[in-house]
Amino acid sequence: MSMFQGTLFARDFLTDSIGRLDEWHDLDNTHVDGIESDLRAILDRFPIAQRPNESQTEDDLIWPVLARLGWTASLRQQNLTARGVEDVPDGLLFADDAAKARANALAETWKRYAFGLAIVESKRWAMPLDGRSDRRASAAPSTQMLRYLRRVDDLTNGACRWGVLTNGRIWRLYHAGARSVAEQFFEVDLGAVLDLPGLNEGLFTLSDAERRHALKVFVLVFRRAAFLAGATDSRTFHQRAIEEGAYHEQRVAANLSDLVFDRVFPELARAVADAAPEAQLPQVRDAALTLLYRLLFILYAEDRELLPVRDARYDDYGLRVRVREDVRRRKDGGDVFSANATRYWSAIDDLSRAIDRGDASIGLPPYNGGLFDPARTPVLSAVRLGDQVMADVIDALSFEPTPAGRRYINYRDLSVQQLGSIYERLLEQELVREGHAITVRPNAYVRKSTGSYFTPPDLVGLVLRETVEPLVQAQMNRFLECAANVGDRPANREAFLARLRDVDPAEGILKLRICDPAMGSGHFLVGLVDYLADRVIGAMAEAEAAVRDYASPLAARIDDVRRTIAENAAERRWTVDEDRLDDRHLVRRIVLKRCVFGVDRNPMAVELAKVALWLHTFTAGAPLSFIDHHLRCGNSLFGCWAREAFEKTQAEGSPLFLHGPLNRATSAAMAMRTIEDLTDAEIEETDRSAGLFGDIRSMTAPLDAFLTLIHAFEWLDVRDPDGRTALRRFLQGAFGDPVRVAGGEIAVGDDSPIHERFARLVDEARSVAAEQRFLNWQTAFPGVWTDWDVATWRGGFDAVIGNPPWDRVKLQQVEWFSARRPAIARQPRAADRKRMTAALQQAGDSLALEYRHAAAAAESAARVARRGGNYPLLSAGDVNLYSLFVERALSLVQPDGLVGL
Repeated sequence: MSMFQGTLFARDFLTDSIGRLDEWHDLDNTHVDGIESDLRAILDRFPIAQRPNESQTEDDLIWPVLARLGWTASLRQQNLTARGVEDVPDGLLFADDAAKARANALAETWKRYAFGLAIVESKRWAMPLDGRSDRRASAAPSTQMLRYLRRVDDLTNGACRWGVLTNGRIWRLYHAGARSVAEQFFEVDLGAVLDLPGLNEGLFTLSDAERRHALKVFVLVFRRAAFLAGATDSRTFHQRAIEEGAYHEQRVAANLSDLVFDRVFPELARAVADAAPEAQLPQVRDAALTLLYRLLFILYAEDRELLPVRDARYDDYGLRVRVREDVRRRKDGGDVFSANATRYWSAIDDLSRAIDRGDASIGLPPYNGGLFDPARTPVLSAVRLGDQVMADVIDALSFEPTPAGRRYINYRDLSVQQLGSIYERLLEQELVREGHAITVRPNAYVRKSTGSYFTPPDLVGLVLRETVEPLVQAQMNRFLECAANVGDRPANREAFLARLRDVDPAEGILKLRICDPAMGSGHFLVGLVDYLADRVIGAMAEAEAAVRDYASPLAARIDDVRRTIAENAAERRWTVDEDRLDDRHLVRRIVLKRCVFGVDRNPMAVELAKVALWLHTFTAGAPLSFIDHHLRCGNSLFGCWAREAFEKTQAEGSPLFLHGPLNRATSAAMAMRTIEDLTDAEIEETDRSAGLFGDIRSMTAPLDAFLTLIHAFEWLDVRDPDGRTALRRFLQGAFGDPVRVAGGEIAVGDDSPIHERFARLVDEARSVAAEQRFLNWQTAFPGVWTDWDVATWRGGFDAVIGNPPWDRVKLQQVEWFSARRPAIARQPRAADRKRMTAALQQAGDSLALEYRHAAAAAESAARVARRGGNYPLLSAGDVNLYSLFVERALSLVQPDGLVGL
């Protein structure tokens, strides 16, 4: 059903769970009939056909409807500040006359909001709520509401946090405490609910039963009683609804996670292994995970209508009808599924290719983000899984058993963060061969070593507020100070406005660079996108309200993106949802491309973060944003700065050979800024972004290879005289240009002992670098730093955020063996574990070699942390990863930057 929009309340709650509440049963048919009759009478008197203006809509429709919903105490046009009419919401609703009287006793109108329950913003009949009528118009109504709510929330210290935005037909409820106020609202189309002429038509026409249900929900959500605490429960109806939705989301996510663990992933892994017997287990694991991610992406995107499920052309090719419903029908009927036929595989494979390449005939543009690229997972391109396996997988991902029967899992009620928590748990799984069978077993050490952990949303929000808000507010303050200092001089009005545009707060926020160096599947980055998008939209409205005739230059940019997407969709016959071309969706795309940076050591975690961010910023009819330039795979804690390499080469001779690679790498900064400025509104721009990033990698590759080799040598801890001599001669150019040697352009193959020793060192160093995935921050993000070759290098991120792992670097023997050889881990005495480990080595068990290798790697990491010079404050004693991340974060931010961990 499409009765409701927005994500403030869970869809499951609105369509099902709400029916179990006392309020639902107390609102009997007679009461509903009376309300419906009164609402129809109000609308019958309202001259819709005559295009009524805002004032008439407010007086003759909106306030009469509110009165019928129990709102008898209100004030109109109360100033939030002393600046002017732009800071005046249309109305303030009170619980009763007594609260209104207390408010009226105050002379300063802005203080009256502390006694209210909700603010009201009214617009003319059917006016779009998410767009402005033209470029010179005031902010979009939804943007206005965002600004008002934020101001009221601050003024009342959280006493008044609700807002009603309506054009008479569409009614929205906003909550200042939502994770993303711009995105998480509740919306209902009262015109369709009341079946007004021309307003309840098309593919998703509401039935009489659906309209009745939606009307009852409308009354329960917007009536006065919903904003008041209950007689036996201190929570309001809204608070209970939000908590019920959160509980439902957590329950569904937990159940889905268990299914994925216990059944779906193991079944997929075994099926892929059977279908591709020559593939190595890591390839099988990646193929199974990629297939699972594709399925979850499609199910989520279809349930959230990010794919064109409303387009009849898509019906026969999407999974919702063609696969999910067919599997349910056949499962419920006790049908048998073939082990060899591949109907469902063909449907999934066809849709995956259409999503990747685009298919105008069914309304799909190419969403070429990489997840569906067949070249990235050749194993999947070479296999075909039977209907028996795929039916079981689709069924498990689509329906959950309940006492009342099997129930459809609606992914609409899951956040991408919840999907991310499912993904992250999969990082604990590894494949092993036991005889001829493939077994999936947990390996907590794999996840620990990569630092991928789930962070609760409340903690994410706290870190973002404390770290990012001061940076955002600084942009707003700079604009207001400029406006006050320049003054409002009519004779120089255009020059005045031009100067203000140079310090536009929305554009200033979009220049912020914020990084999570241990991003996992992107929980902090998804929250960051929401947080910054809300602030950008709010800053546009604040600036335009503060200065008469001022328009943010970002407004024109957004309009250009919107027009480009719409024109491309029309020209190429792609389905585009006009409702998702509003400011808030397009701003999130810009924020993602410009402001968000992330690093993780686990390659799969990086892919998960991309999927989460793509889903969260998805715009139907536009390509997926290119984000490879800001999301990188690597070890955030270990790598080399250009300054270190410069100093080492200078100590051995002359660093002149570094100047060319340094200049090429630093010149890549301009190309990086070009990528960030591209909106990716059309596929040509995403292709250009990818091409520019390829150029950047070529420009930085020589220096990056040299920095990596220098750091790897440090890990080897070379102490023998021949080795030290070889390294010294390498930096002096005895084996050729050191940069070209590092890049593999010059082979070290001389028969002399010193050449042989250096060749062995290079092989060992490259092996260590590949395993540890060293990240050289300057070459990874060349646009963030400047003056790389001097001691006083500048630059860095504006903020570093995240939840780094809190684990000792030293290998924990019990933890390591717990998944691999539990009998050793269960020994309470260290001496017994040592004896059993020695026995492994004597028996030639490969596990002994793995353990020694892991222990040596941990020891090397601790040694480099202590002696390398990058962690002078917190690397003493038993080194903890979290301590290293704290010190690394401080080195990554600008001198006036902020760190929130």
